[in-house]
Amino acid sequence: MAAKVDLTTSTDWKEAKKYLSGLSQKQRREHYFTKDFLPLKSIDTWKKMAKNAHVKQPEGAKFPKDAALNEKISLLRHDITKLEVDAIVNAALGTP
Repeated sequence: MAAKVDLTTSTDWKEAKKYLSGLSQKQRREHYFTKDFLPLKSIDTWKKMAKNAHVKQPEGAKFPKDAALNEKISLLRHDITKLEVDAIVNAALGTP
């Protein structure tokens, strides 16, 4: 395991990355700023959500059903800063 790093100070990101990559998931969780995080495993995929809600593809749908994509997409109404992920990317476009 990498040498202990104080993540509360202005640690170099490369040093912090090296330290965190050597930790187990349980050890990394000790460094979280929140204890009410949301693990990705707890979020149902669209396929599972639609099945549980008995949602069927509407007649005349513009795009065909994509089973592989439905296994990867989830709908979530939650504080995304509490997701247990390595990064959050905002793909929204702004006006120049």
